[in-house]
Amino acid sequence: MRVRPARRRAFDALLAQARSVSYACEVSDDEAYAAVGRRVLDRCDLLFAVWDGSAGGVGGTAEAVAAARRRGVAVEVIWPPGAARSR
Repeated sequence: MRVRPARRRAFDALLAQARSVSYACEVSDDEAYAAVGRRVLDRCDLLFAVWDGSAGGVGGTAEAVAAARRRGVAVEVIWPPGAARSR
């Protein structure tokens, strides 16, 4: 899982509160993130994306948003306070 060391404690606390956890892969790489993105899209009617609009890479938010739009899944982009578009 791509969790920055500074965020590990907060991540672990949120994970501990989850009602259920699904693991799509045993390896944490770009292809694993892409597989998880496809799995999420298979199960949702609306995708909430915290996203700065950047292109990113394989398995990134941009890829998930594009796939959702191709599938006709509604997308709501969330801009947290202080977020800025990347260029």
